[in-house]
Amino acid sequence: MRRSYLQFLFQTLKLPFLPTYNDAQFKHTIRLGKNDRLTFIGLGAYDEVGLNPAANDGVTDPERFERNLYILGNLPENDQWNYTLGTRWDHFVENGLHTLVASRSHLYNQSSKYRNNDDSDAA
Repeated sequence: MRRSYLQFLFQTLKLPFLPTYNDAQFKHTIRLGKNDRLTFIGLGAYDEVGLNPAANDGVTDPERFERNLYILGNLPENDQWNYTLGTRWDHFVENGLHTLVASRSHLYNQSSKYRNNDDSDAA
């Protein structure tokens, strides 16, 4: 399992968006006797990009202030997750092997943007 902590760096730098990236993976192989092997794999991620409305707190540079306002006014918040799961069966025969593979993948991606970044009146 891995997690990005960019949101803390971006918050310290007073950037108007705060990304958080998480991912995990695994692989496990099982021997089923002399001629058979079963392998399981999985990959998954959960990513979130939120806004930092406090990005302009204490900012005195007018150019940076305007840039942050523009980004906050136009960049949506984003949630995304995905995964892939799979299994592979190998059957070893004389001078070769037979392989059977099955897998499943899924992606979810949602972006939302509200006037003045206020979701309290969202329908």
